[in-house]
Amino acid sequence: MYLQGGKNAANVDLSANYFSAEIVYVFSKEFKANVGLEILSGNDYNEIDNTK
Repeated sequence: MYLQGGKNAANVDLSANYFSAEIVYVFSKEFKANVGLEILSGNDYNEIDNTK
């Protein structure tokens, strides 16, 4: 998980969020299965309107 926040040059709040998860199941020495999820969200750096 990664979280970041701050303000841009116009003093508008910015945020960035990243989450990743993975599950691995080993069936045998030769075969395994992976299932994963990634979520990325946040504000555009150039956003000037801070209304939500």
